Amino acid sequence: MLGEYFTPDRRPGDPGYAIPGRMSRTLTGPDIMRGGEAIRRMDEAKNQWPYNWIMAPRNSIRRDPMGYIASPAVGAANQATILTFSVPSGYMFVMTQLLIGAFTTGMVGTGNPGDFQCSVDKNTPLGGGALQGSPLADWSNIPFNQGSLLWGPLQLPRPEIFDPEDVIRAKVINNSLGVGAPNFFCAQFGGWLLPAEV
Repeated sequence: MLGEYFTPDRRPGDPGYAIPGRMSRTLTGPDIMRGGEAIRRMDEAKNQWPYNWIMAPRNSIRRDPMGYIASPAVGAANQATILTFSVPSGYMFVMTQLLIGAFTTGMVGTGNPGDFQCSVDKNTPLGGGALQGSPLADWSNIPFNQGSLLWGPLQLPRPEIFDPEDVIRAKVINNSLGVGAPNFFCAQFGGWLLPAEV
């Protein structure tokens, strides 16, 4: 093991484990002990409470992307994107909050269940599917508001975790709401970015 080369095909805990994207080099003498200790601490930190998908760790970056659009024309052919968020390369996005729905003057919710259908999906462009695209479980064709502009977003019972370079979109189909102002569709994804796991 002394002086063994780091190789990228090894897993945490394996001798000579390398962090992907970092230069490989030979460790000798005291560097072997320091390197092994650093890797051990990284592995242990992943399994310590609080888990980094429950509570934001110190190395996280808070993100609350939000957007709105005036109520689009009625009909499925006029589906519109309210919000698009691209997870940066090298990071995972832990979504813990969701706000999506129709609002009017005074920031109050508007419409009856079924007047609109909101969806949240990943890697699915507007108007068509992508090979790697997918709707999120139970977040397709949401018929009423999730969260409130007055009381805040919905706290998810379990965070949704998105991989690096995933594109998350909030979309809407207006079934019968009035078109344009003062009716608006709003969306917010609350959570944090974490460095992608090794």
